[in-house]
Amino acid sequence: MSFPRKKRSGLTGLELNMALTTLQSVKTCLREHAAAFEANPTDNDTQSLVPFGSEFEEILDKMLDMVAQKLDGPQALSFSGVTFDHLHSPKIELCGRLELKSDYEARAKRGDALGATEHWSSQGLYRHLVVLQGLVPKANEAAARTWIEAFFFRAAAMLPPGKKLVLSLGQSVPPTTMISSNMTTVGGFIDYTVVAANGKDAEKFLKRPNLKNLKEHDHALFVSEAKSKDVSLENHVPQATCEMYACARTLGKSTIRGALTNGHDWIFLVVRMDADGKGAAYAESDKVGLMVKARPDREDISFTFTSTIAGIIAHWIEHSNDDIGDDDWFTVEWDLT
Repeated sequence: MSFPRKKRSGLTGLELNMALTTLQSVKTCLREHAAAFEANPTDNDTQSLVPFGSEFEEILDKMLDMVAQKLDGPQALSFSGVTFDHLHSPKIELCGRLELKSDYEARAKRGDALGATEHWSSQGLYRHLVVLQGLVPKANEAAARTWIEAFFFRAAAMLPPGKKLVLSLGQSVPPTTMISSNMTTVGGFIDYTVVAANGKDAEKFLKRPNLKNLKEHDHALFVSEAKSKDVSLENHVPQATCEMYACARTLGKSTIRGALTNGHDWIFLVVRMDADGKGAAYAESDKVGLMVKARPDREDISFTFTSTIAGIIAHWIEHSNDDIGDDDWFTVEWDLT
């Protein structure tokens, strides 16, 4: 079963007016029901009604105010509309390069032993991707998601005992002001928010996938996928970087990691917030590709790079708010001058 994707362009003025009218109607209806309940608490027709409490009314009023302000003021820029020009305004600058370490093959082999008896073992992931290669055309964003999600399932099997992975799709991010001369507000949805936490925290986020619940622990990898295999990933770096910047500001984190992918090629990103919280520096990797040329007219899936990408994702989920350390898959050189 498939579900409609959340739109990325933000609400139009017409849609905001419709939302405001609907909320006003809900408030009026609830007040009428509450009045009927208070007048005839023993009436069979009103016994099933829930009293309209002051706390709920306050929440509803806040929602009404928020929608009204959107109508009166400038609308937020959606993540999908962010360009390199938008990054320059709050000084979100490319200041580092992530280099994959030369021992990645040996490290990938060691990672194959993790979750070897699980359904999503390294062999299981590889066989699954081989099936996808002959089953799903690489035509659009929906096709890319079938490949992307397989890597997260494998990463879940690679986590240490006591850790559980939660995969949130279409995660909402509160509107975030990019500190700049024009005070642009950005917001929208992140395709994947991947969290690794202990059982209690994971269960909490599974039931209520709200970003504020991530403030209690440090494990979150934010991933944004490109539109299709035929679209240049590099053109989507501003969107992914801005999403990570907004999440870092929402969570109060100084460092956050993520990736940009079409399922076959992956660009890994690290965003470091400035000390004053007004800007950020980011580092990006070259594309880590999944496919290798078997012959001029055919590409095959590389088992080594399948394990490499899965290993990077599993490691980064656990260290998503840490600087790149000696035990990482990458080295990084920052130029913050």
